[in-house]
Amino acid sequence: MPKAAELKEGDLVEEVFQVKRKGLYTSQNGNPYLSMRLSDRTGEIEGRLWSTGISSTGSSGGEGIEDWTKNLTEGDFLKIKGKVIAFKGHLQINIKEMNVVQDVDIREFLPVSARDIGEMVKEVRGYIGTINDPYLHKLLDSFFGNDEFMSLFKKAPAAKEIHHVYLGGLLEHTLEVTKLCLESVNHFKNINRDLLVAGALLHDIGKVYEFSYDRFIDYSTQGRLLGHIAIGVGLLEEKVREIKGFPGESKMLLEHLIISHHGENEYGSPIVPKTVEALILYSLDNLNAKVNCFQSFMEREGTEEGKWTSYHKILERHLYRSLEGQG
Repeated sequence: MPKAAELKEGDLVEEVFQVKRKGLYTSQNGNPYLSMRLSDRTGEIEGRLWSTGISSTGSSGGEGIEDWTKNLTEGDFLKIKGKVIAFKGHLQINIKEMNVVQDVDIREFLPVSARDIGEMVKEVRGYIGTINDPYLHKLLDSFFGNDEFMSLFKKAPAAKEIHHVYLGGLLEHTLEVTKLCLESVNHFKNINRDLLVAGALLHDIGKVYEFSYDRFIDYSTQGRLLGHIAIGVGLLEEKVREIKGFPGESKMLLEHLIISHHGENEYGSPIVPKTVEALILYSLDNLNAKVNCFQSFMEREGTEEGKWTSYHKILERHLYRSLEGQG
């Protein structure tokens, strides 16, 4: 069946969508209808259920619209049967049947990293294998060799809105920052390579709990109350306690890398970078996030040469599509 972005007028639909928004409205002739924003990984389309007697329990009756409005939750998954029509220049699904479903693959409804998750995990383990410091090596193994942690780390997004906003985004972002940090070791002298690589791999570990990503990408309660920096330091301290003889200075320097990686107090860092490694990590983490944000926004906007994008509210600017590198 066509996905949301592929639907066209006249298509018959029998597909599962996720409910993004819902509302009970009344048409100009006084008929009530339930309007929903229905989505999958490709996009969104409006769906309308009219007062046809379809109740939320599947039984017939005149209060079907009210039943659905009361019992349906934003984030629910619905199997929809209906037909795509055009109304005032916009497509919508005229719904004939719908039922809540539970067993879905969330990857069909949320954006997913274009990279292969298994290959990225291999890359992480490859970087860990280059760490010579036995304590840092053991610490990294305790995270990335833990099945429970990795099941979350492989799935988590890197952010809700700014960058790498998709399943697997945290893993992808972490790898990209690690690669950039390794490049910096070749350009600057007297860099503690093992510490910098460990910091790059661990700097965002708190994001596995900062976000919820089972239905929508959103902040978890823990994420809203603590934030990923505090969560990450807590996770680090817990693992370090389990490693006998872990050097106190190494622990302190790793904590500093995590605590300062947003660079400035106004951007969420409790303290600014005060080691060369922390400065490098902050700078390259910020660079990677911003480039991904720019490129993702321009991809969504299209690829017309020589044109400006629409205004990006978070970045507070229009973006220019450079002619270089296109094609």
